[in-house]
Amino acid sequence: MPFTFARVSLQHPNIQKPLEYGWMLKINNLVDLLTFFVEKDWVMRAAVADYFGSIVRNRHFTNPTAQGLSLLCDEDGRGFTQLMSKMNSERFTSMANNLPLYINRVGGWMPEHGCTEHETVVTEKWPESDKIQPRFIQWQGGKHWYVKIGDQDIEVDGQQKWNTKEGAERAYKKWLESH
Repeated sequence: MPFTFARVSLQHPNIQKPLEYGWMLKINNLVDLLTFFVEKDWVMRAAVADYFGSIVRNRHFTNPTAQGLSLLCDEDGRGFTQLMSKMNSERFTSMANNLPLYINRVGGWMPEHGCTEHETVVTEKWPESDKIQPRFIQWQGGKHWYVKIGDQDIEVDGQQKWNTKEGAERAYKKWLESH
């Protein structure tokens, strides 16, 4: 389903120059918000995948949402799905109460109030002129490469780490095609 994207800036009373946010998804109604949650919201999917992937593979968390929720769970992980569901429903309710709103590529959002739209386009994918700049990370002494956008880890085909930087770059390109 196509969405409306707007190139947005925000004028803040304490800042002389407007803050440029680039392309953001514009949500005007509950149908579009529900569609976003089903089709485009990878923030919660990434947290769930990291949480259960960490348990199955016995590795550390790489997603801050999963890590934070894990601290609130029982030792054996009971309660994670309930916490995730509660967090997601509260996030949805908060967003629904602030329509219309703008959502950035990493799941952050802000109400329309105070924003200026400079350009809009209706499409199924994020406009190409505002590609996210990924960060390719290799821990000191580590052998794997990770891809981050903002503070979110990229997951492609159930994988969050690659043996080479080139592998991580290919994974990022694949991820970008689906977003």
